Amino acid sequence: MTSLRPRHAESVVNDALRDSRVVVVNGPRQAGKTTLSRVVQATRVGPSVSLDSQQALDACRDDPAGFLEAYDKPLFIDEFQRAGDALVRAIKADVDQDPARGQYLLSGSSRFLTMATISESLAGRVRIVDLWPYTQGEADELGPDADTLLYRLFDESFTALPNLRVGALGRSDYLERICRGGYPEVNDLRPQARRHWFDSYLRTIT
Repeated sequence: MTSLRPRHAESVVNDALRDSRVVVVNGPRQAGKTTLSRVVQATRVGPSVSLDSQQALDACRDDPAGFLEAYDKPLFIDEFQRAGDALVRAIKADVDQDPARGQYLLSGSSRFLTMATISESLAGRVRIVDLWPYTQGEADELGPDADTLLYRLFDESFTALPNLRVGALGRSDYLERICRGGYPEVNDLRPQARRHWFDSYLRTIT
């Protein structure tokens, strides 16, 4: 079973919800978009609905505006792109009528909003947060200050790296991390199982 590790993007999503009417968590498949969104939504005490559910998807397609009205806010909609252009236009109409921040948290593909078949992109109303697979700091659960080296190097006030552990990792450790990658699902798998997972992943997305 994959353990639930804190993600650096959690604070980014929370900040985005404070500033924007709609937030889309975007990223590759299996990067953890749904899990992260559920963690964020749980702290906001709002309903969640997944359009992977055929019943929910049918209801949303039949009457997008009525579908949205049936839920309190903030509302988390997983796989929002499955409902198509009609849902996006209903969300736009809703947040134009009430410009309050943090009304909708959506997970799925932000590229969907730029497709030629989509008449509304939510421009000016949406903040897109990209979620990638685990960083090394996330995978090893090193805390919120991990993975900040580049930011600190470009900080004018930077002088030294406190608590730097020189030589803490050997060559085999680096190779293991490269082969492990960052997808949450494979982080705790055995090497052979991990290889099978990556083989199957590539065959399903190409």
